[in-house]
Amino acid sequence: MLAAYVTCTCLAALACAYAVYLNLTQASLITDTAQRLDIPRSLTVPFAILLGSAAAGLLAGLAAPGLGTAAAAGLVA
Repeated sequence: MLAAYVTCTCLAALACAYAVYLNLTQASLITDTAQRLDIPRSLTVPFAILLGSAAAGLLAGLAAPGLGTAAAAGLVA
């Protein structure tokens, strides 16, 4: 069970890190979606910061489970 927990946590953190990369490089996938949803381009950096802190929180949650729970709740909300 521990292996599944660590694997899922690392995959979620990796997905968040990839989303950070896409937001910071302003990939066409992100900018097209933002335009379609009428979200200003200036918000891509704050979204990247939030996603980066979520990824760090998930990985820190491996050492401190309460922190990981809070990071996961923040991603879901």
